[in-house]
Amino acid sequence: MMLEIILLFLAGIVGGFIAGFMGVGGGIIYIMVLPYVFENENIDQNLLAAAIVANSIFGIFVSSFFSVLTHVKLKTIYIKETLLISVPAVISSLTLLITYVNTPHYSYQYFNVFIIILMSLILMIYFIKFSQNQTIKNVKPLSIKYIVSGFISGGVSSLGGLGGAITLIPLLQHWQKTNIKKAKSMSLGMILIMTSAMTLINLFENVELPGYQGLINFRTMLPMVIGILIASPFGVQVAHKSRGRYIELTFIIFTVIVLIDKIYILIS
Repeated sequence: MMLEIILLFLAGIVGGFIAGFMGVGGGIIYIMVLPYVFENENIDQNLLAAAIVANSIFGIFVSSFFSVLTHVKLKTIYIKETLLISVPAVISSLTLLITYVNTPHYSYQYFNVFIIILMSLILMIYFIKFSQNQTIKNVKPLSIKYIVSGFISGGVSSLGGLGGAITLIPLLQHWQKTNIKKAKSMSLGMILIMTSAMTLINLFENVELPGYQGLINFRTMLPMVIGILIASPFGVQVAHKSRGRYIELTFIIFTVIVLIDKIYILIS
């Protein structure tokens, strides 16, 4: 029990920091830690994937909330663009959440396969970019691209418990030519709006899990939330002073770590 508390707290520290630093909400860390914790709680296998996604989304909501507050203080918020992305993201994420993810049809095995495919695609995008030595310059993208990016990111958020930024940031960078710092800020804004709606749905999900409110276990998540509160604002401040390339490389490193972790789980 004590080992799990320490593990969750450290996940909150690391996830909170990278949420602020990379703009991905921290879900890239939470989805590696929560499966080990929930499997020890003997959750019904039919609900395991849904519980992992729901609690990861809750952790992302907390980290994005405090990261966005820090961006507001730094005056690095892009309201119009964020709303254009967030509305379709909420629609697609809630649709998938209600009709598929929070049902017995979405198994833990499907969850791991989806993450492996997603991480592989993201790494492929960055590999192509680096091999062609592309540079990203700010241009004015079309509103329709924001809307499409929101729909895609919302779906990824529901299926992967990742907040959606894991796909939104590459889309903003390589499809819409947005620099990494602006993409990170817009990503956090979208995550906050979308995960607020998803968390409300998960709180009132009609399932029978002892110690849970809907699909969320506040007792289990408490150490992680404490870690997030400590580290998330610090991550934003560090990113504000860092070069965009460092943020991008950190993003790629954590993508590789998650890919290896999920391949190992699937094989074992």
